[in-house]
Amino acid sequence: MTDEDSVAIYEVAFTKDGQPRDLHVGKDGRLLSILIALADTPPAVRKSIQSELEGDTLVAIEKTFEVDETSYLVEITARDGRARRFTIGDDGVLSEREIGLSEAPAPVQKTVAAQVGDGTLKILTKIFAEKVTYDADFTKDGKDGAVSVAGNGQLLSVKITLAEATAAAQQTILAKVGAGRIRSVWKSFEKRENVFPFKVESVKDGKLFNFSVGPNGRFLGVDD
Repeated sequence: MTDEDSVAIYEVAFTKDGQPRDLHVGKDGRLLSILIALADTPPAVRKSIQSELEGDTLVAIEKTFEVDETSYLVEITARDGRARRFTIGDDGVLSEREIGLSEAPAPVQKTVAAQVGDGTLKILTKIFAEKVTYDADFTKDGKDGAVSVAGNGQLLSVKITLAEATAAAQQTILAKVGAGRIRSVWKSFEKRENVFPFKVESVKDGKLFNFSVGPNGRFLGVDD
């Protein structure tokens, strides 16, 4: 099987202490994730999960090892019967949560609806960072798409393929990533050094390597 970045992974099912468990391993032997019980989570994580449930039903907890950080992906059945997920960091802080479109601010709903058009909204995720943003994944015209939207409805970025970036930007991106792996490319609508950059999420030398490149191919620096 493959993950969302089209990287080959191996799924192993086994039983521990009478409970079924699953784990995912990369082709290089690195542990990517493992299903665990609530009791196996650190106290801060467990407290946050219990707080987030608020009457929802816990389905599964997947401890993920994302390059240089550990997090907990929690699958639930919401009170409305829908399957939802949220992510808790190793420090117990909520980092993102899937929500319904109606739960987003009105300006966000308007922007997402305009981007999706006659397509189908798959997942809307509320991202808890320095500023709260919303990521919408959808299908339209037979293709997958994704956008990032600010809380005031401003369109922040659109997910694109590498081939959709300018030729100059593609050259710089490939040179910077080298033998690493590109995870995603986004066309940003927030100016940086007076240009609208391409934001790249990649993995290089076993670590996350996120950076921005101008349309003329100029490297604009590493992103947080």
